[in-house]
Amino acid sequence: MKYYLFLILTLCNGINLLSQTYTSDQIVGNWISAERDLIVNCYKVNDVFYGKIVWFKNYNDDLHGKNTAVPEDQWINAIVMKHFVFSDNEWKDGEIYDLNSGKSYTSLIVLNDANTLSCTGYVWLPIFGQTMRFTRYQEAKLPAL
Repeated sequence: MKYYLFLILTLCNGINLLSQTYTSDQIVGNWISAERDLIVNCYKVNDVFYGKIVWFKNYNDDLHGKNTAVPEDQWINAIVMKHFVFSDNEWKDGEIYDLNSGKSYTSLIVLNDANTLSCTGYVWLPIFGQTMRFTRYQEAKLPAL
């Protein structure tokens, strides 16, 4: 019995050592989508976090973006993340705005590591939501539009 108790405690301590602790400002900066077609700048105003589009891939003659709720020429500087508050290693109680559909979703953001994050938008529960992954954009300049 003592052996099992020791094993369980050791395992729990090992898991705690592996989990990262982040600070609220680690989300600040430019983040590029996994598809590399969108860069969002996350910023902080009075301990609340927001994000705006600073670059997107223009698909030109492709059908992508032709029937969007917000025309693509208005995407730059459009605020697509708002009201996120840092708590328990997550940015919670925020909202993301989908420019294509014109709909807003409750959202939470989690850092996977210092340079990758997951943003989950959902209606009722995060488990039923959709997750977008981003990596920190570290280039000195944004790509040309």
